[in-house]
Amino acid sequence: MSKTRKVVKVFIASPGDLSDERYVVRDAVIEMNEILAKNLGYHIELMGWEDTPAGFGRPQHLINQDLDKCDLFIGVMWKRWGTPPDVNGAYTSGFEEEYERSIERRKQGNTPEISLFFKDVSDDLLNDPGDDLKKVLTFRKKIIDEKIILFQNFSDVKKLEKLIRSCVSNYIYSINRRERDSNQEEKEQERGLNIKDTKNENVKTPVVSSPLSVEGFEFLSGFVNRIKNNENTDDLTSYDIARFRLLSNTLSKTGNDVNKLGVHDINILYKNKNNINFGQFELYFLMKFGLYYINDENTPLWYWYSKLINKDLMNLAFISLSGDSETKVGVINFLKLVGYKLPNNNDVKRDWFLNSWFSDDSDVSVKNAALEYISANGIGEDFKVVKEEYDRNNYNTSRKALESMVLLLSIYGIPISAEELVIETQFDSLELYILQPVLDRFYSLPSDKLLIGLEHRSSEVRLAALKVLQKRNEIDDVLAIKLSKDSNASIRYESFMILIDNGTPLSISDAHRILIKPHQQNSLLGEKNSFDMAGNDCFDKFKTSSFRKLSESELNVEANKANVYDRIPYIVLSEKYFSKYQEDLRMNIDDHFNSYFDDKIKELSSIHAGDHIKKMINLKGFICKEFTRKGLDILCTKKKVEDINRIRENLKTRYVGVSHLDVKYFEKHGGWSDIELLASSDLNNISSLLIGKKDVSYTNCVAKFAYKIGRNSISELLMLNISPSILTEILSICSDSTIKDISDEVIFQLLNNDNPNVRKRMSIVAIRALSIKKIKYLLDEYLSGDEYRYYNVIHWLDLGSCMPKSLSKRIIKNVV
Repeated sequence: MSKTRKVVKVFIASPGDLSDERYVVRDAVIEMNEILAKNLGYHIELMGWEDTPAGFGRPQHLINQDLDKCDLFIGVMWKRWGTPPDVNGAYTSGFEEEYERSIERRKQGNTPEISLFFKDVSDDLLNDPGDDLKKVLTFRKKIIDEKIILFQNFSDVKKLEKLIRSCVSNYIYSINRRERDSNQEEKEQERGLNIKDTKNENVKTPVVSSPLSVEGFEFLSGFVNRIKNNENTDDLTSYDIARFRLLSNTLSKTGNDVNKLGVHDINILYKNKNNINFGQFELYFLMKFGLYYINDENTPLWYWYSKLINKDLMNLAFISLSGDSETKVGVINFLKLVGYKLPNNNDVKRDWFLNSWFSDDSDVSVKNAALEYISANGIGEDFKVVKEEYDRNNYNTSRKALESMVLLLSIYGIPISAEELVIETQFDSLELYILQPVLDRFYSLPSDKLLIGLEHRSSEVRLAALKVLQKRNEIDDVLAIKLSKDSNASIRYESFMILIDNGTPLSISDAHRILIKPHQQNSLLGEKNSFDMAGNDCFDKFKTSSFRKLSESELNVEANKANVYDRIPYIVLSEKYFSKYQEDLRMNIDDHFNSYFDDKIKELSSIHAGDHIKKMINLKGFICKEFTRKGLDILCTKKKVEDINRIRENLKTRYVGVSHLDVKYFEKHGGWSDIELLASSDLNNISSLLIGKKDVSYTNCVAKFAYKIGRNSISELLMLNISPSILTEILSICSDSTIKDISDEVIFQLLNNDNPNVRKRMSIVAIRALSIKKIKYLLDEYLSGDEYRYYNVIHWLDLGSCMPKSLSKRIIKNVV
């Protein structure tokens, strides 16, 4: 599986008569992303007019900004030609402009790839085509006559879906093959080169001894004597084979010099390291192989590095200037982890490294590693080279380049602020840990910049800009109405509330119409619309706040007349007047709201037809669970001790999903026995119902609760039946003194846990809290047995046992 996710931008162009087909394309791409991301490391980003955020009657040139970045242009036509994009423009439709613009761009370079699909037109329409269809048919004839672009016909959405899957997947596989061929060609060209910068002759190469040193010759002599004239090789050990393979990898000649030792062989040699007298060249190659696999965390590295005579980091940095791409990437990642700052003096220039890493012939993997290095260890002057890489508009590096620019500007603020860059740069999304601090500083931007932010592709940016403008009272009704049509539910909610605050008379039905946005659904499923979950949550939020303003009698009326789907009036009544209705609420919770549901159905049966009632009855299980969960949330919030068994019973039976409110309840009344109820490994329906605590996950809440209860018996706590995610979180929040209290038996059980995250976390907290002597002991014991050992544990304990404490702590801080 590829480590680097490469983005391929696909632009869908079509007039408005093919909305069903566009949504079929979108569904197909979502499914394809699952396969392509896992197997090849590609992510398809679908672009088109729907993806351009609503606001201010956006002109065609904004759509063209996306169009000019696409790698694959897909045009889909039927019977409509479309409307002119400009009043006095040269093009008769937006589609025509998009197609011609893409053709011109293709003539100037190798992108975009262009594919066209025409939906079959019935004979009736052909007999009387009308102006629009005539233009489509003329365009189709032009394509046939020019013989430049191939096109395909389709009869229905099912056929189009197959054609789109074939078109996009073939394009992905073709660029993947080109990249593999290019990488292989580059490797063959680089074979035999010395480890130096060919453009800077003053760059010195690291000095190493002969590959077949005294130690190597001694092993080979014994190896040859053992197998000479002996057909039986049973006495050879796995170590013998691994050492022999290592020595063969230290020899190379142009044409057959691919150096790569397997992960298993490397770990075998590591296990026997105390019994082997390695030559310096062997150690150098073992370190090099460790760099190959550094991101996989499955081979040792630090022991080999520590045994090298010459382990100056500057000499190691020079290795990244030439050689194969895997070694360059490994070295750059190594420098990032240790926090090495590239030198910049009279003898060595920082630009040597940056210019090499970002050269035109540099591999994408090297550029992405360099961008990650700059994100972690960059200086303000690096912004220029990162911006140049971003401006190349390479889909393989553009996202990481943008992230790196944002991080640099967040620290140095030159030449512009990170907030200005985010506003001015169109992107779909960025990692939230990078974006959120910038959004939090939007209050520093002038209003004219924020108004531009309302048109941003990222919904996070639009929402942050809206909230700041809202606080400044600079969203008028006209703008609020436009924003109420946004694709993001939270933005629609905020704009709706602005209209209400401004005195616009809006009803519950208005809220439903604005907040819940219907989405077109695949017609093959027999449905016209899919359910807008986010919009429904916002609608529930509005209804809840509205009902909370009502009196008890008014709430009773609303609860009595509410249909069986609508839980909000009853829940608000029970919560607001809890002292009066608590027993009725408990009775319904104990009954899982079955009687409540049946009574409602009886009332409705006299009003509605049988089919409507049948649909409700079919949803009984879901509806009753929704009511029960909301009822339990009320009890958890009130924190009455008499409800403890009732809340425990739900956790035992898993009738409804758990909530962080359960944890808040047990923080007051719970004990040791409740830890497994909240954290057990069979937890399969975790929901983060974070009312008023949106940034606190269920996992984090449970881990803190468990640690508070069990930190004085930490070994026993860590052996409970706890889900891996919560177990990992508990280890993360343990203090150093608590880690020291974990028994060796428990440490080894955690180091052999089936879950790789648990193993890694235990290794990392051991490095953080335990002495180097203790880590060496753990590593030796871990390696001493004959049973299977996990390589990621060896990778991390190797770090803790071989490097100074200050360095190993800095490294694990960079990876957590």
